Amino acid sequence: SRLVSQYMSWRKVATIFQPYAPRYDLAVRSRSDLFFFDDIRYDLSQIVQGGTSLVTCQWPENRQVLSDMFAVGKPRAIVYYLSLIDSLWTYLTGTPCNPETLITQHLLTLLQSTSQFTMATLPDLPCFVFRPHMADWSSERRIAEGPGISKWRDPEILAAHQQYHAARQGETG
Repeated sequence: SRLVSQYMSWRKVATIFQPYAPRYDLAVRSRSDLFFFDDIRYDLSQIVQGGTSLVTCQWPENRQVLSDMFAVGKPRAIVYYLSLIDSLWTYLTGTPCNPETLITQHLLTLLQSTSQFTMATLPDLPCFVFRPHMADWSSERRIAEGPGISKWRDPEILAAHQQYHAARQGETG
């Protein structure tokens, strides 16, 4: 239910942004709790000049999947990125239900369906996700905490995942 809620929110943002998209050369999708501690090393003119449609990042703990934390690209590509809910039920028939595999499937589907869409990944995303358990931590300790690993330290997130998987697969879930 948390994922569906997240993707419904993305769809709402896309619906609001879509009429204004033609006015812009670039659009950014970023988590509101994402903190950057260094520059993003990518030549954004490649997007503006049409060489790349979307730039995203790989998941720090598994470079085979894309992260759902950040993307920058042509406005139409960002609107597509935000429309994952439109295909979610189709993806769930063969894709594990987690944010990283779902956004990867969503973007690869577009990449395979049109030669007009090009995607690049950042070699590094210098950021951390600020989570409640980090409130009393130093900046250095926050930066050292991987954004994927850090979610498992929050009891609410862990309980929600355990409840979801236990409901689907019993004790093995």
